[in-house]
Amino acid sequence: MLRKLDPEIHHGLKCPMEVAEKGSKEPIVREGAKLTKNLITRLRAAGVKEIPVNAAELVGRAILTELVDPVSKEKILDKNHKLTTPTIDKILAGHVESFKVIYLDAATATPVILDTLEMERTASKEEAMVRSTNVSGPERRPPSRRPGCSSTICSTTPSGMISRRSAGSN
Repeated sequence: MLRKLDPEIHHGLKCPMEVAEKGSKEPIVREGAKLTKNLITRLRAAGVKEIPVNAAELVGRAILTELVDPVSKEKILDKNHKLTTPTIDKILAGHVESFKVIYLDAATATPVILDTLEMERTASKEEAMVRSTNVSGPERRPPSRRPGCSSTICSTTPSGMISRRSAGSN
């Protein structure tokens, strides 16, 4: 699986596998390397728009929209529900090409947003943030400026596997 490269989300995280520029054997980022601002700049300059993500990193994250296999029309998961290992296995085995998950930075966000999604089944992360702000305290920043919360799109390759070549392609 691949995830859209986002400097705000990925700065400071470790890359789960090597990422190389398309057509190159030399990796830009080695497996386990910490993604610094400099490395993220190099990735973007090389045209890398997505980086690999381990399926285990997605367990417990909530999805933003209902997840349906486009071929079988089977509903895999309702919106705002948390991903589990069996659900991720279904995604990889099926025909889902992409889906959005909520990324909460534990250092700057509280679980109130996710709890609000869970209880209220809000339509979006922005709505959940507004509701949690109204419930949780005096901070009245607009949702777009609230630290620690963003969404990310995850993509699956046709085989469900990540290759070094596909991780560096557009």
